[in-house]
Amino acid sequence: MRKDNVPEGQVNTRRLRLLMLIPLGWMVFAALLPDFAMRLFGRNIAWLRLSASGIGFLLICVFTMHLLGRIRRERKLVLLVMSGTTLLLLSQSYRILQSLRLLDGLVSRDWNNTLRAFDNLFTGLGLVLIAFAFFLAVIELMASRQRLMAEHTRLTEEAARREQVEKSLRENEAVLHAISASALDGIVLMDNAGCVCYGNPAAERILGYTAGDIMGKPVHETFASPSLENKYSDGLRVWRATGEGPIVGKTTLVKAKRKDGAEIDVEISVSSVRLRDEWHAVGIIRDVSEWRKAEEEHQLILRTAMDGFWVVDDHGRFLDVNEAYCRVIGYSRDELLNMSIADVEAVETAEDVAEHIQRVQAKGWDRFETRHRRKDGSVIDVEVSTSHLSTTGGRQYVFLRDITERKRADQSLQASESKYRDLVQNANTIITRLDTGGKITFFNEYAEQFFGRTEKALLGQSALGTVLPADRTDGTDLAALLRRNGKHPDHSMDSEYEWTRGDGRHVWISWTSTPVYDEVSRIRELFCVGNDVTSRVVAERTIAEQQAQMLHASRLSAVGTMASGIAHEINNPLAIISGAAQQLDVLARQDHPDPARLAKVSEVVGRNVERISRIIRALRMLSRDGSQDPYTLTPVQSLVADLLELCQARFMAKGILLEVAAIPDIEIECLPPQISQVLLNLINNAHDAVEAIPEKWIRIGVQDEGETIALTVTDSGHGLAPEIREKAMLPFFTTKQPGKGVGLGLSISAQILEAHHGELIIDTNGPNTRFVVRLPKRQPSGT
Repeated sequence: MRKDNVPEGQVNTRRLRLLMLIPLGWMVFAALLPDFAMRLFGRNIAWLRLSASGIGFLLICVFTMHLLGRIRRERKLVLLVMSGTTLLLLSQSYRILQSLRLLDGLVSRDWNNTLRAFDNLFTGLGLVLIAFAFFLAVIELMASRQRLMAEHTRLTEEAARREQVEKSLRENEAVLHAISASALDGIVLMDNAGCVCYGNPAAERILGYTAGDIMGKPVHETFASPSLENKYSDGLRVWRATGEGPIVGKTTLVKAKRKDGAEIDVEISVSSVRLRDEWHAVGIIRDVSEWRKAEEEHQLILRTAMDGFWVVDDHGRFLDVNEAYCRVIGYSRDELLNMSIADVEAVETAEDVAEHIQRVQAKGWDRFETRHRRKDGSVIDVEVSTSHLSTTGGRQYVFLRDITERKRADQSLQASESKYRDLVQNANTIITRLDTGGKITFFNEYAEQFFGRTEKALLGQSALGTVLPADRTDGTDLAALLRRNGKHPDHSMDSEYEWTRGDGRHVWISWTSTPVYDEVSRIRELFCVGNDVTSRVVAERTIAEQQAQMLHASRLSAVGTMASGIAHEINNPLAIISGAAQQLDVLARQDHPDPARLAKVSEVVGRNVERISRIIRALRMLSRDGSQDPYTLTPVQSLVADLLELCQARFMAKGILLEVAAIPDIEIECLPPQISQVLLNLINNAHDAVEAIPEKWIRIGVQDEGETIALTVTDSGHGLAPEIREKAMLPFFTTKQPGKGVGLGLSISAQILEAHHGELIIDTNGPNTRFVVRLPKRQPSGT
């Protein structure tokens, strides 16, 4: 309502009714004016008086009836107008009666004068009352004008305010549109019919639709997962009438259907709004597919984790636990969710637990070890790592690891280390540890006594020059070897070095290096054990010298065995050369010697000299050591041919047939003197074996086996007895008569072939005695 009590939207007619008083009043005044004029000038015109009185009476009646109908709500004016009009009507009624002379016989002159006086009084008083009513009307009009101006001002201000509000609404609408368009979450507005009436770009992106695809489409049929469509359709009917529904006013995780038919996880917050007297729904949609996937992975990690996991509140009550901790502690998950830390803590009291929680909240994290009591009453050691976030309402996230076995292992390790240290320190051997750079990190007491140096003085020092010689006489780079051992200790795990002790005595130390690895399988250090092997080295050198002497004796024995044959082999060509010399002497004395004869004699001399040269070369090759010579490529045919030069005459003298099969053109990498000695030993043994039997023959053969060759020496004997075969390769074992051999031939031959990466085999497959020498054509690299 406004100040003049006129309802909003209705026209205010009060001012119009008041304004009508003025023209109507003037009309009444105009009707009474003739009577005033006649009275004023003392004239009495009957028809004019009658007409004026009649017209005035009618006007007053009409005026009164009209005003009473128009201003009936203005009680003051109604009272004044009715009073004035009544007086005027009485006055006009008297005048009409007087004009019609209806009172002449009824009223005396005195009463007539009295009535005239009342007529004048009523006329004047009626006019005064009506004039006063006019005056009040004018005042009311002025007040109404002021109210009208105030109302105009108010309406102007209200229009300005409405314009400002509309401008603000337009700006807010633009801001809301910009916010909606730039929002990362989808916004969908649903009308009362359940159809889409707005969707922002994020909603289009999340659901795979364009604005044209979804406008006016039913929300639940378009977006809802088929499994939930019926449920939402039932709730829609209730929502249309009440604005309430199962997901209204809540944030709910649901499945949504994209345009391509794929279902995604979305988090939707729904609110009901009243627009145009109908319920509408606003849905805020967030794609949580990745979050759900991460959450599922997180839960899977917690479920499958080897370590236990808690979530506890600020009072230590369990909010969540994983299966790993349930297995460790023996309680079920449901049981633990009704318990607190104090129920499983075996070291801290409930008060201690509360204080610990407060310390973690203040610090933000903690890591410590404690003990928990299992459901069966046993106690386990656990390592605890806890974190607190102020944004999680006092929650703490705790990882726990059962370290009971580790604790026991640590105790066992400490005991083992104590025993190890006692053993190492009291061991009668050198024990040291080196880092990968070759620096000493440990030195036991025996090593201190052996080297005459203290551990304190050697720690951090290089092993070179302290426990290992700075160089070696064989040219080995010990520094490079030590570095290589630090990185690849398996390349040279065992080694021996000569060392001069502080007392001047030369000793030999045998070192065994074992790598020690860290937790990522990298070599952390070398564990080195050294033993004084001086006595063994001296003994080995003595044995080696004796073996060399025996080998030399064996060679000389073999050569000596063939001495008579070699002499015969040399005497024959010497006799031929002697005869040729005599012929040359005769030819020299002739005046004209025959050139053809000279050439022929010279050829005979040269051929026999070459034969003697081959015999001497073969003899020299057999008689020298050759172990320090380099391996050379040697034709197998030359090895066999040189050997035949030495023994052919001896075998012929004994009636032994020596046959050599066709030898393929093969070269082997070897030490020729040593291989010749092996063949000579086998041939001499065969000679001695068949010398006394009727059938005497020896056959030499060569077979190409691809990567290897096989040299075979077969004699006419009937093989070796099993008990002899078992001992045939042993040193000093012989079946010969005393004075004919010491039993080293086969043993030395086997050693030579082993050094050549070959082998000596007694072949038992045939009826005769057969030895097989198998050698590689090429020696392995580094030989």
